[in-house]
Amino acid sequence: MLHNGWMINIGVPAERCLAIRINERGNQLARVEMRWFTQVFQQLRENERASRHLGGPLSFPESSHLVGMLVKADLVAVVGQNPIQISVTSSFQNKNDEALVNKLKNVLSEGVKFSTPVKKAESQITGWTFNSMGDEVVGYRMLGSNTYERDAEDEVERTKHQAEISRRPGQTEFSERIRRNYGGRCAITGCKTAAALQAAHVRTIDGADLNASENGILLRSDIHALLDAFQITFEAGGAKLKKSRYLTDKTYAFLDGAKIRKPVEGGQLSHQSITDHRKRFEAAECKKQSRK
Repeated sequence: MLHNGWMINIGVPAERCLAIRINERGNQLARVEMRWFTQVFQQLRENERASRHLGGPLSFPESSHLVGMLVKADLVAVVGQNPIQISVTSSFQNKNDEALVNKLKNVLSEGVKFSTPVKKAESQITGWTFNSMGDEVVGYRMLGSNTYERDAEDEVERTKHQAEISRRPGQTEFSERIRRNYGGRCAITGCKTAAALQAAHVRTIDGADLNASENGILLRSDIHALLDAFQITFEAGGAKLKKSRYLTDKTYAFLDGAKIRKPVEGGQLSHQSITDHRKRFEAAECKKQSRK
């Protein structure tokens, strides 16, 4: 039995077995060493040749994250379950280790999500680095077995963020001023239920919110959350909203091109605030695209 880790046994024809250890850091972080991939590459090549006579692809446990990475990189395909059985794809064939490693690194970049093929346990790449022995490793963070768990974690983070903002100097004065500027109505929906409204900051500098009037807008709380998550942003002139193509919930379809009400008093959002948010929105869109 391994301490602080577990074994993955890769069964191959002729009763051979390759044991791979994946170490954990805490409960959510883990890693796979590059040398394990290259060992698997060799076993796959041998198995491809042997299968002509013995039959049967390589087999893995159902929870194999290593297989999930190989599938994400389109180097193997799952051809059976219980245990997972894989075979090489055309992307693998006739490639040397260097080419296969480059393929892995190009696909498994920081932030990319992948899942185990059968149980669909989702994880996210945290980046490539080296361990204390000098071996190259790819780290990943396990995101939980279901979407609701991840959504709950995101909710807690948003709550912490809002609590932190509420304690910042000047926040009460900022909220009062923005509410007055917009006449106590959401600038998008016209909602006037005070408990559902929040004074939103649009631009930040070094992680700090700016409490200037031209950096604030009054929004219904769910729309504020979408703005902070870069699910929506402003069109160039600041008169309308722009929706992320990844926000597919039809409930929010009305936000794409929605007109933004002007303040009843005080200044409008500054060009600088709008431009800053648009840049961060586009960066978020590119990052989402890279994870697909």
